[in-house]
Amino acid sequence: MKSDDYKAISEASTRESLRSTLTAFAAKMGFDRVNALLVDGDLDSPSVRIGSVGNTPAEFLQAHHDLSDIRMDPVLRRLVGPTTPFTYDQDFYVAAGAGHLWEEQAPYGYKFGLAASLPIGPGRHVLVGVDRPDRLPADEDVLTRMMADLQLLTMHAHIAAVRLLEAPAPTLESLGLPSLTAREIQCLAWAAQGKSAPVTAQILGISHSTVKGYIQSALDKLGVSTKVQAVRLATALGLLN
Repeated sequence: MKSDDYKAISEASTRESLRSTLTAFAAKMGFDRVNALLVDGDLDSPSVRIGSVGNTPAEFLQAHHDLSDIRMDPVLRRLVGPTTPFTYDQDFYVAAGAGHLWEEQAPYGYKFGLAASLPIGPGRHVLVGVDRPDRLPADEDVLTRMMADLQLLTMHAHIAAVRLLEAPAPTLESLGLPSLTAREIQCLAWAAQGKSAPVTAQILGISHSTVKGYIQSALDKLGVSTKVQAVRLATALGLLN
């Protein structure tokens, strides 16, 4: 790859220009598909934010947009942990108990791929994957050069990703959750400061049982089972700031 190929990616000024430069780069590597993602937060958290760009076919996106499938993808899960560039195929997915995901993706050109990631802060990663319908080279030297190209690509892609792929902060509405009342938020806010239900009751001038009722109602609305989980989610949603 030439230095201009990398420079075009890091200097992309719009999502569309980033998409086109990534697609061109992947084609030079011998891959039909490319995706770059900016993941902010824990994949298993309702408040995780994922911004992406690539040349995934529209018909695939329309049929496969469920966040639960995204969370289950073994390639993505490996990329948000400490890792080096790696290859994947059907066997990789089957070994992770996600063979059905490979079966769903394969008709769209996602059969054999390479992936790399770059941590860019606490809980934040830029991920890049390239895929094709044909097997990867058997020659180890050729494959090693491909991985090196992808790793360097990821380093340049992250410069554009933090500028262009930031996903909006989640809201109760975007998560399909009902709104919390002012009292429910107040009780969670005091809980976040370490106040017990009896102390919160004294502060708010209401009964202990009423505070417990507001807390339980907040837990039910947020779809969590503990007060700690409720506080974390409410904080991530900006309700307690």
